[in-house]
Amino acid sequence: MKPTLHATRLAKLLKRGPLNNLSDDPEWLDLLSSVSSVDFESSAEELGDALIESTLRTYHGCRVVDAGVFHREGLRLNDPNILAEQVRRLVHEDDRLAWLRPDIEERISNFDSRERDTGRLYVCADDRPQLDNIGLLPVLRTPS
Repeated sequence: MKPTLHATRLAKLLKRGPLNNLSDDPEWLDLLSSVSSVDFESSAEELGDALIESTLRTYHGCRVVDAGVFHREGLRLNDPNILAEQVRRLVHEDDRLAWLRPDIEERISNFDSRERDTGRLYVCADDRPQLDNIGLLPVLRTPS
């Protein structure tokens, strides 16, 4: 696989500041697209094809309350219906989230990125702990 980001474009990208962004914000794709002459989707597919015969140690890309869930249930593809049910359960069971109860259904249905990652599983190739800047569902943000 040949490089799709030439040195001059990489330099332009690096001038924008640190790229060590571990947040769950897809804005980095727009940033990368702004300096690349190749379509991201085809680049991602090409990279995936190149990795078929490779071994890559990956790490689950999020935090969970109980890591044992991976041993009991395995890794699951993103399913917005399952996630919505988990949010409902959390809001119902945790009195600190009681303020969300009256309009939880509206918040879930209005979550604009609900279907974005359906059927996908994300991992990362970075073994550093990701304790800061991990994205939280906007539906759970506290009122301002």
